[in-house]
Amino acid sequence: MADLRPSDVAGQPGLDKPIRDASTVLLMRDTTSGQGSEQGPEVYMVQRHRGNKFMANAHVFVGGRVDDEDCVEGLEPRLRGRDAAARAKTLGYDDETVCRSTPAREAIERARGFYVAAVREAFEESGILLAVDREGCAPRTSAELTRLRDELNDGKLGFAALLEQLNLFLPLDGLRLLTHWITPPFEVKRYDTQFFVARMPEGQQASFDPRETTGGQWCSPRDLLAQHHAEEIKLAPPTYCVLEDLAMAASVDEALALTPDVAVPGISPRVLEGEDALTFLMPDDHRFDDASSSAGREHYLVREGAHWRRVRSD
Repeated sequence: MADLRPSDVAGQPGLDKPIRDASTVLLMRDTTSGQGSEQGPEVYMVQRHRGNKFMANAHVFVGGRVDDEDCVEGLEPRLRGRDAAARAKTLGYDDETVCRSTPAREAIERARGFYVAAVREAFEESGILLAVDREGCAPRTSAELTRLRDELNDGKLGFAALLEQLNLFLPLDGLRLLTHWITPPFEVKRYDTQFFVARMPEGQQASFDPRETTGGQWCSPRDLLAQHHAEEIKLAPPTYCVLEDLAMAASVDEALALTPDVAVPGISPRVLEGEDALTFLMPDDHRFDDASSSAGREHYLVREGAHWRRVRSD
């Protein structure tokens, strides 16, 4: 979505493309004062390779698709903070569904996958491991942790085996659900993505993975938006909207307080036809579909040059 033109999407019907589950994590930290700054807390961003087919050269949060290994029941002893039913309910499954039936098992496996993938992908892409030992202490960045990360990224070590080797546990109550986006059908790849916010652990240092990205940086949401409006960096619409939503937070605590941490409907923008500039309608825009109950409300994204602008009416 970062490079699209109106002609790329005009008149395109929904294409029969598979939709893969994915997780994204906003790793956030306060500034050195510990109380935030005039620019607010910082979030870790990585820049994708220019040659990538999906969101090439864009600045993104760490994350990626859910693998089958993220969903397996064998991981359950390593998960803390949210039990299986609570995870499924947080991601939108009601009480009747979260029971002993086959659909419930599938729901629980899928929810487990979203949470585990969030931690695994964050570690692979940033070196930050959102895990703790039996005493609740997070590991510190070390040569051993770096070596294990390389083995994980090279496919020589599985994530479950890594946790067993280090005897670590995943405190999933530290992952707060923020929002939920589904890639529109005109994109090359489609993902059903849950966005989580997590606090950066003490004693760890972030570093990008050159296999998938060309750099990494800590920056405040406000600064990132300013860079995007100056057309210095490229942001996809979900990234842009999330940064806007968190831009007013003065600390990580405030950012975490902004997360609903309950199921939210998936956002899959629709193209507003007939516009010179590429325009995406959000689901609460009154023009989104015939069944919209948002009488008169406008909420859309418009592409101006190489950057996005969001318009919302009260």
